[in-house]
Amino acid sequence: MRAHGLLWASMVVVAFTGCASSTGSGDSSSSGKCSNGHASGTASPGTSATTTSTTSAGATSAGATSGATFAGATTGATAGVATGSGTGTSATTGGVTSATNGGGFTGATGGYTGTTGATAGVSGSATGTSGFSGTTGVTSTSGSTGTSAATTASSTTTGTTSTSTSTSTSTTTTTGTTGTTTGTTGTTGSQPPPAPDLLTSGAWNDNLNFAWYLGYLSGPDTATLAGLPLIPRSDRLEVHVVDANGAGLGGATVTLFDGAIPLFNTVTGASGVAYLFPSWSGASVGDAITINATANGQSSSVTAHAGDASAQVQLATTSALPQALDVAFVIDTTGSMGDELSYIAVEISTISARIAAHYPNVSQRWALVLYRDDDCGDEYELRTFDFSDLNTFQGEISNQSAGAGGDYEEEPEKGLAAATQLSWRQGNVARMVFHIADAPGHIGNENGLVSAIEGNARAGVKIFPVAASGLDARGEYAMRTEAEVTGGSYLFLTDDSHVGNSHEIPHIFCYVVTHLSNALVRMVSMELEGKRIDPDPSDIIRFVGNPDASNQCSLSDGTTVVML
Repeated sequence: MRAHGLLWASMVVVAFTGCASSTGSGDSSSSGKCSNGHASGTASPGTSATTTSTTSAGATSAGATSGATFAGATTGATAGVATGSGTGTSATTGGVTSATNGGGFTGATGGYTGTTGATAGVSGSATGTSGFSGTTGVTSTSGSTGTSAATTASSTTTGTTSTSTSTSTSTTTTTGTTGTTTGTTGTTGSQPPPAPDLLTSGAWNDNLNFAWYLGYLSGPDTATLAGLPLIPRSDRLEVHVVDANGAGLGGATVTLFDGAIPLFNTVTGASGVAYLFPSWSGASVGDAITINATANGQSSSVTAHAGDASAQVQLATTSALPQALDVAFVIDTTGSMGDELSYIAVEISTISARIAAHYPNVSQRWALVLYRDDDCGDEYELRTFDFSDLNTFQGEISNQSAGAGGDYEEEPEKGLAAATQLSWRQGNVARMVFHIADAPGHIGNENGLVSAIEGNARAGVKIFPVAASGLDARGEYAMRTEAEVTGGSYLFLTDDSHVGNSHEIPHIFCYVVTHLSNALVRMVSMELEGKRIDPDPSDIIRFVGNPDASNQCSLSDGTTVVML
């Protein structure tokens, strides 16, 4: 996993009159396959400074010190105050500088502390303080004024030059040493602490815009991408299972047959809809296929053809909304997720509590799957917490942190495959996975992702990916595939929150930006109620694509798409 962003802290301290000048800077970057996600700072050697003081014989010159304190507006570091004194019979240059870079940094994946070496003249001393600054403000403290006492001469120090009548001259040159310190995780001064309702997101459903989606799958934005989870979808078959009254029937098992051979099975959501992909399952376009639906002890079949757009199966039973909810969060916890994971953990706790309060009569269980790379010596490759109650789940998510990784790609296929092994309840249950990640899988592992998607679809588990900062075009393609095949929706974080690193703009042109917490609650509500639920107007931050009153956008190519 790459480590997002360059964590940078820089400080310059210049001490005037009788002081050495030291410039310290430090930066950290993470490279290589398996960086640990922490930032290290290295301070550059202080620049040499030469100070000349002229005094009369036997004079004592206390070198004036001009200490400067800078509250770094962008680095969040405070320079140490320069202090020092010097005594000499001919001439002595006193005064030192010290600079400590510490405290704030401009990334969030690792703390940073870099220390420049102190430079000192004779009898000099150096003190430096570290601190955290906000985003604005500079404080400057003027240096002390040097004084001199001599039997034959006097001197005046202005804070810029220390000079007295002299018969001898002495020059002292000092150079700061290099200091290196590795810090632990910190926070960025320009970002708020984790709290509910900070992250923002858009949402999109490719099954609502399937014709347009097929153009995206084969379009120029994806044609040159390698490592895609390729699933034939041009012959998608939308199956509607309805009850005796024509209402959507959730929890029905739908099986695709080629003659007597079962090819694929899945489960309808509360709306009664399921998606089949005959050519992916082994049928050829035009083949006669049989679709069977079973629920509440009733069973019925219809005949269709591979390539048909839709089919309906009616059962002699009565539909009911699900009274049980199983939600699993599958999260990439490698180092690059550090800029947003702490915020996501708070959001998830808030989301689960809101759903529990909004649907008190629905039996709710929560599970957690965490994944990292397997070739970086990580603390773990896969960590699974099976379904539990709300309090247990919130305790589990609050204890997690991001770390390790090294390269960009990760192993989402293992996280999603692990989700299929959770103890999902059967029957009329809303089953959902929220997959949160900022990177696609390794090229060469795409078949593993296809298998994991198929496993979730067969179990009737809908995947709702949440794209975090830095997800590229290949990752978007993969996540949208997870959502479309399983009947979920694609969510993506936006820059409106000003949290984390920059978020890629998706290849989507009609959506509304709301708070992530409310978007996820809306996804759950639609699965429990089996119908479209629009965002609360008070939660709308902005629109993209100028949707009309019917939630439709007319694109520049003449296509009309539907906003989720």
